Amino acid sequence: IQSRKILKQLFQMIDGLLLIGGPDLDPVHYHQSKHPGLRTVTLARDNMEMQVSLWALEADLPIMAICRGLQVLNVAAGGTLWQDIASQLPSASKHDYHPDYPKDFLAHTVKPVPHSRLAEIIGEDDVSVNSLHHQAIDKLGQNLRTVAHAPDGIIEAVEGINAGWIVGVQWHPEWLIESDQRMMNLFKAFGDACSRYGDA
Repeated sequence: IQSRKILKQLFQMIDGLLLIGGPDLDPVHYHQSKHPGLRTVTLARDNMEMQVSLWALEADLPIMAICRGLQVLNVAAGGTLWQDIASQLPSASKHDYHPDYPKDFLAHTVKPVPHSRLAEIIGEDDVSVNSLHHQAIDKLGQNLRTVAHAPDGIIEAVEGINAGWIVGVQWHPEWLIESDQRMMNLFKAFGDACSRYGDA
């Protein structure tokens, strides 16, 4: 959507924002030059999602962010990214398992921070998740807090610290809902938050 006016009109009709996976986010959005490990970027999509994310943060709109969506959310909140984990963090584990492995391949575990919103939704026990990304959060955005890490320290989940409902995960729960009810619980919690926002 190229028209800011139309985009704003559509935004005003929604009760929640779901930011989904996709290609790399252009580092121009966090004031960095392109790293050699950067892959495909789509500037038009970047611009649209960044703008809508900024509006959503300002409006305390419920936000659920998945993989690239987590990265967009973080950058919209003033954070930065590792553009290529393998080359910039050589001590980190492998995180880009697709397409060599199925999308639901359980690559590693995450442990939700106790008493976090994420833990309230999926519990405090270790959770096995898939991993299909080669970028990750570096500097955390404002008014976000980390609520889960991979064993190698990569940030795997964040949530908002203000009144709005915000949960972002680096894995893809949509490909795990048939094998793990906790993943469906994430979407249900987001839907419930949207309903409350719409009823307010």
